[in-house]
Amino acid sequence: ISRERDVPADGVHSRGAYESAFDWNGYRASVLLAPFDGDSRSACERTLDQQVSSIRCVRVSGGWAVRDSQMDAQDNNRSANVLRDRGWQMWVLIYNSGSEKGSPSGGPPPVDVPDLEKVATSGLWFG
Repeated sequence: ISRERDVPADGVHSRGAYESAFDWNGYRASVLLAPFDGDSRSACERTLDQQVSSIRCVRVSGGWAVRDSQMDAQDNNRSANVLRDRGWQMWVLIYNSGSEKGSPSGGPPPVDVPDLEKVATSGLWFG
């Protein structure tokens, strides 16, 4: 990991959250940790876009993942969004290049959604 760039507190997407971007083996990656209220399943269901039928909540180790069946087919980026049972949203993203927008000619990102979900549900985050 190199070139870590923390998002300043006034630019973070959610109150009380932490966001950071960094380079991993030449690929741009981002992570967001944000607190939420209520149980993880309800929090997951609140994030669903009712207009998109490919998105649903799926039980994963320690929480609920917002899973889009189309995400592994994405060429520019892939992400995992997990609402952990401990009251934290873990969002992990990787691009197919070192650029924030990805590269149209870069091919798929080097990490798939199940691997990103493993990162989001890792016990290393909270010990």
